[in-house]
Amino acid sequence: MKKKAVQLWLWPALILIGIAIYWVSQKEDEPTLANTEAKIIEIGVILPLTGELSSKAEMINQALNISVADTNEFLTIAGFEFQFRLVVKDSQSDPDEGLKQAKQLYKEGISIFIAGASQEIEALKPWADTEDVVVLSYSSTAPSLSEANDGIFRIVPNDHHQANALATLLTDEEIEYVIPVYRNDIYGNELLQLFVENYKMLSPTGNIAEPIQYQPDKTDFEVIAKQIEDATTLNDTKTGVMLIAFDEATEIFKASKHLTAVQWYGTETLTRNEPLMADKEAFDFAKEVAFTGLSFSAPETDIYQAIAQKIADQAEVEVIPTAVFAYDIIGLLMSVSQKMDIPGDPIELKENLISLSENYAGATGWIVLDDAGDRKYSNYDVWQVDKASENKWINRGTYQRDPGLPGYINYK
Repeated sequence: MKKKAVQLWLWPALILIGIAIYWVSQKEDEPTLANTEAKIIEIGVILPLTGELSSKAEMINQALNISVADTNEFLTIAGFEFQFRLVVKDSQSDPDEGLKQAKQLYKEGISIFIAGASQEIEALKPWADTEDVVVLSYSSTAPSLSEANDGIFRIVPNDHHQANALATLLTDEEIEYVIPVYRNDIYGNELLQLFVENYKMLSPTGNIAEPIQYQPDKTDFEVIAKQIEDATTLNDTKTGVMLIAFDEATEIFKASKHLTAVQWYGTETLTRNEPLMADKEAFDFAKEVAFTGLSFSAPETDIYQAIAQKIADQAEVEVIPTAVFAYDIIGLLMSVSQKMDIPGDPIELKENLISLSENYAGATGWIVLDDAGDRKYSNYDVWQVDKASENKWINRGTYQRDPGLPGYINYK
């Protein structure tokens, strides 16, 4: 392996003090290549630009474009002879369409991909396992997709972490009866199972109602609301609804607006969710029940804040940590590629990404991957809708799980 003297783990700090100051003033939709004579490493980006999962896609797209611009500028200054270029395709929130787009890009010579949700990664994985393909995800968390020696790498932790964090939260809140409501896909099914296991372990006297399942393409949630209402009448102890959903939570809230006597909790997909905040009826309900959920923990550093502000300036929405995790993918690829014999080679990248990632610190902190290629260490922030504001959330604390110790929430 080639070794470079440049300390690229300092890359985010260098961006902060120099390169980022330049790029933050740019408003171009597409990044330019700083070195036109360099080897171009093309990365296929499969994003749900339209459809049910589209609410975060444009923010992710902006984050990736900003990161490519920052990275290419740095590579030129540091004297490396390769650059990155993104080729973005719309999955239409349909995993099969995402796979179709990825296969077409592969025919065109692209072997490194970025994708998001677990259902998209689930569709890509069997194909990727049979080809020399590397797929990096900024948001997939389903544990069944964790497999050693494959080409799937996720810079967020899998849901073993989130399930324990949610169970810890509800136990701390003294919820004695949980009504799970979840979407029937790989994300919802696996997170529900893990949550139930963790809640039963942490709250042995607590009870869990028969889980209420719905299909991802469902649009009428009156029946689901009635099922929740019926479940609440079966128990007179402190009750909480545990909602595992995506943007459809907005419609679930509106259908359930009369169910304000129970506590409502949600996953990282719902916390500071833009469609939810934009819908007054749904958000009024969220305020009424003080809706509480998790998000990937954002480090309180100048580097993180600078990158988040750059993304916010271009996306013109409040930035959630997921976008900054996406930003870090390009920096990670840059850090690893500069140590490779053939930058951009998918076979070499697949074989060395885990070991070489340990030396990289991005805007979201040190990126250490476990043997299956998932982020090994990460905390979660606990957010609650602020009843006294128009559309604000309050950070109530951080869930932490130190190696070998039980997880706990450090409340503010």
